[in-house]
Amino acid sequence: MTDGVIKSTGNSRYLKSVANFMALYPTYEDFAAALIRGDLPIDLNGINANGWSQQATPLTKANLLSDSTAAIFGYGSTATVNNVLNHIGGYKQHWINRLATLSYAGTGTYGESKPTTITFPFPPEIVIIYPDRIRMGSDYHIGLAWYPSGTSVYWNSSAILLKNQTQLFIYGYLATTGYGVETAKVAFSGNSVKITATKGPGVQLNAIGYTYYAIGIR
Repeated sequence: MTDGVIKSTGNSRYLKSVANFMALYPTYEDFAAALIRGDLPIDLNGINANGWSQQATPLTKANLLSDSTAAIFGYGSTATVNNVLNHIGGYKQHWINRLATLSYAGTGTYGESKPTTITFPFPPEIVIIYPDRIRMGSDYHIGLAWYPSGTSVYWNSSAILLKNQTQLFIYGYLATTGYGVETAKVAFSGNSVKITATKGPGVQLNAIGYTYYAIGIR
């Protein structure tokens, strides 16, 4: 839509009154008295194009809410803009998603008393966690953290967690037991997700020396 710009020359609009105006108000005093009372018969009679630098888009029903647009939402020709806005608002929880990203430094701690807790600004439905780098070759022999080995390249301790998920499976190499699959507990609560494991900080996504990145989606 286009805003109107008046020239300020005093001729932007036309006025119109009744045909017997002079008979009703033969003197200036009659005219002034009707104006003061508020019953002087006047119509706004359109735009004088000569008084405008730029004419505005007309404020009409068709420009605000056409019948065809109203029909898309199941309304007829008497629908208002507010009807349609309320209709759209009823579906906002289904189509407005939120996404937040954050990072944390692995501390090397793990266990029930030292969980990995990640908190977002809203209750997440999906959480993706991944480390800042991968390891390969002989670079895996580091304490109880899980790392890949051999010639294959893996991400170290990455996870995709879904709301109400209670368990996470991590595959890798544990210095004490070798290759295998270990599990961690997962608990979603409010804006946070908590991960606990008993077989090492890597299983708990908290290996020391790593920066982990987390994405929360609602």
